[in-house]
Amino acid sequence: MPRSTASLRLRTALACLVLFACACTQKRAAHVPAESPPLRTAFRVEQRDGQWSFIDPLGERFFSIGINCINPVDPEQVAGPKYDGLARHNGDLARWENAARVRLRDWHVNTIGAWSSLRGRPYVVELSLSYSWIDVFGEEFESYVEEAARKALQRPDIASDFSALDQDAMLIGYFTDNELAWGWDYGWAGEKQLSLFEYYASLESSSAGKKAWVRYLSDVYQNNWNEFSRIWNVTVGKPDDLGKVVKLAPRSPAHRPAAQHVADGFLGLVAERYFKVTSSVMRQRLPSRLNLGCRFTPGVPQVVAEIASRYVDAISYNMYTRDLEAFRSELTRLHAITQKPILVTEFAFLARVNRSGNKNEGYDQVVVGDDQQRALWYTRSTEMLGDLPFVVGFHWFQFHDEPTNGRKDGESCNFGFVDLEDRVYDDLARAAARANARVLKGRMANP
Repeated sequence: MPRSTASLRLRTALACLVLFACACTQKRAAHVPAESPPLRTAFRVEQRDGQWSFIDPLGERFFSIGINCINPVDPEQVAGPKYDGLARHNGDLARWENAARVRLRDWHVNTIGAWSSLRGRPYVVELSLSYSWIDVFGEEFESYVEEAARKALQRPDIASDFSALDQDAMLIGYFTDNELAWGWDYGWAGEKQLSLFEYYASLESSSAGKKAWVRYLSDVYQNNWNEFSRIWNVTVGKPDDLGKVVKLAPRSPAHRPAAQHVADGFLGLVAERYFKVTSSVMRQRLPSRLNLGCRFTPGVPQVVAEIASRYVDAISYNMYTRDLEAFRSELTRLHAITQKPILVTEFAFLARVNRSGNKNEGYDQVVVGDDQQRALWYTRSTEMLGDLPFVVGFHWFQFHDEPTNGRKDGESCNFGFVDLEDRVYDDLARAAARANARVLKGRMANP
């Protein structure tokens, strides 16, 4: 190319890198503009001196502190009071966006979490590529994932195309799903929810999933149906008989360990198919962005975590608890299984006394008295998370309180850093700012 053109492009790229660096060290100001990313660069994960971290496009450590659902209005179509941040800014979206970025900066929050339309800082997206009770073995599963990926682009929190997303250096990565039910309960032990092993047993014999289930059990028992019937409470004499089974359980409590071992083996096949397809589809569309997994929840089976580690760049994990020792233990277990860095993608503490009239039903494990108690637990939990060398960040759920009368599913929780009228919960925000600053300093990471 002509030297003048090359020189111009070099100067442009260097200018973008300078802007990104300035954004990372931006000082307090009256106006916080959207940050400008460098060209064709990407975040990555790396272990340095025994400590895992994101590495930003400038090659610096980046410990991700985020908040989910940062939007100007609550998109829930429900009756009653709900968050409307625009009302406080006379309907001016730009004013709300700038105010939100000022708040994030003041709170030392350097990442815009999932389901957020705000931009101007490093961010992540959640794609909802699948759902728990789907037959992953059918040829149509890949088509379903591809279509789900396409539909995700139309959501207000993404509103882009894959080419633009893959070139956006502010996009850290993506989550393929959120809180899939990996079936760690078994109906035969009295739990309300069936396992995926039992779900596939219930499918029609002509379905791809049921055929995979029959094939798996035939391989496991090597067509020794006497042994099969010794463990399970059904009697079969050939694979065709097994195809007619729609419900089964261990023959007795003494047989449960052997039965669960077999069931977990099949769960591994389900996980392999899920992660292989979702990874393949998204590596084609976002090859430069990190695959951050599907946001596991407590008790995720070991076999699922093991298989996930072959496909994802980091393990994402949601947990709501005040038992910080149990929190630490579960994260340590996951890291030991996967040898991958872990991003905590949801945690929160809710106050009985709150300004939005939230009832917090179903979240007893994280309900505290008031906002001062929320501040205390935020500090305790983030100090614990920041001390774990394999944790690369934590994201609070969520920016604003839920509707007073609840979401469509009835959930009405005091999750917010701000109430329904966009007023900050000062005790929580002040404590978070101090705690976040300490964590970033301790992890030698960019704010």
